[in-house]
Amino acid sequence: MKKTLKITGIIFAAIAVLFLVVAVLVKLLVTPEGVRKTVLPLAEKKLQRQVQLGDISVSIFFRNCPEEADRNGKNRSGSLRTGRTG
Repeated sequence: MKKTLKITGIIFAAIAVLFLVVAVLVKLLVTPEGVRKTVLPLAEKKLQRQVQLGDISVSIFFRNCPEEADRNGKNRSGSLRTGRTG
């Protein structure tokens, strides 16, 4: 029983360390400038129009909504976000 518990603890500790290492690497290697350089040309090509990006923050956790938009689809200036037209 002790041996099984010890092996299980080592496995969980290894997974936790691996997660921590990946989180640190993501934070160091993925920069907002790099994301902007990658995403902006792809978005402009796909949408076939000029695209502007606001502030970009990189996190290992996901968000549902951009910071500048509220749940009703309006940005801070009060104008309505528009989706794809045409």
